[in-house]
Amino acid sequence: MSSTFSANQYESAFRAQRMQNRCETRCSKRPGARVGHTSFIADSKGHLLPGVKRGRFLPDYKGTWDLPARIPVHPVNPTARSTEGLRR
Repeated sequence: MSSTFSANQYESAFRAQRMQNRCETRCSKRPGARVGHTSFIADSKGHLLPGVKRGRFLPDYKGTWDLPARIPVHPVNPTARSTEGLRR
């Protein structure tokens, strides 16, 4: 087994030419300091402090009963279809 095993047999699958990421990686600059100051909005237990505005919980959530009974079909664009395709 050791005579047919090559340590490089799996190397070619992970070369950059095969993975198609041939672009050069660019080192980014270190992030700069933020301007301004921060303030605490929660106590040590994680509860919001008094006077902090609370966000809405799941604002865009729609349950099963909020959805329409039947979702309408997307209209077909006749310019992208052949005459046979429109008849189907």
